[in-house]
Amino acid sequence: MMLLYKLKAWECAIEKEIDSDKNTLKVIASLKQLLLKIDYEYETLPEYSLEKIIRVLEEVKKGKLTSRQKLLLEQMMLHGD
Repeated sequence: MMLLYKLKAWECAIEKEIDSDKNTLKVIASLKQLLLKIDYEYETLPEYSLEKIIRVLEEVKKGKLTSRQKLLLEQMMLHGD
């Protein structure tokens, strides 16, 4: 759930910018949708392992994440809050 919180914080920050990056907002929205599809009662999201997060999200998506989705996840994990 921490990743979902971080995505929302980034989304709000980008929306407040005058020239908001619409592509980044779309990527954030797509990642949020994937995170919300996870049944956290049965699935533990490994928030500190990028590779495992990508694997779980690709299982939920039933396909590969885009390079932008992977890059955003990587940036989020590197920059923390």
